[in-house]
Amino acid sequence: MENRAAKEIDRGLVRALTRPRFDEALFLLALSILLFSALDAIFTLVLLDTGLVREWNPFLAPLIETDLQLFANVKSALTHFGVFLLVLLVDREVFQVLPVRRILEALFVAYGLLILYHLSLVARVMLA
Repeated sequence: MENRAAKEIDRGLVRALTRPRFDEALFLLALSILLFSALDAIFTLVLLDTGLVREWNPFLAPLIETDLQLFANVKSALTHFGVFLLVLLVDREVFQVLPVRRILEALFVAYGLLILYHLSLVARVMLA
């Protein structure tokens, strides 16, 4: 099973590196997700500093409490690795039903909504 997954990733890498043309939309989508992730981390740290909010992610919350730099590094690494894999496999489908590009688009929308939520929290903090 692991060997099959490794072969799929290898094939995805070969496809990504040998594409006939650069996919600008895919590049902007991936870059936007990474930017939103960075903004999410920044807003999270700023809002945590006010003491009015807490980290919802049960995997990252302990990192914030122990080491902010480790939190930022782990969040960044996980997001970059995940987006990289999804871009490599963008021409594939999950469970032969869901196109990987749709997953990237859903991540973009989810992060966009999260940034709007962060902005609403910042507005509340500033008005309080």
